[in-house]
Amino acid sequence: DGPRGPKYKVQGGVISLGQLTGNPIVPVSLNFSSKWTLNSWDAFMIPKPFSKCHVRFGEPIQVSRDASPEDREELIRQLEEQLLVLGEGC
Repeated sequence: DGPRGPKYKVQGGVISLGQLTGNPIVPVSLNFSSKWTLNSWDAFMIPKPFSKCHVRFGEPIQVSRDASPEDREELIRQLEEQLLVLGEGC
């Protein structure tokens, strides 16, 4: 999601970056065995010392250099869906 929210809403910048660089976008989800969770819009997590980190990776998403606005919206939807699924398992 974007730096100012809303939470779980993917912003278009990540798709633009994938389109400009030609590199795939890899969805990632993290969870910690012990953490502090801030009371902020994004529920920012700070791992406590010696906690274990569980990392999950989704399927890479490739953005075509000539992707149309409709293609970009579909890729945003796919990325949001993958991130939600990854977050459920953590």
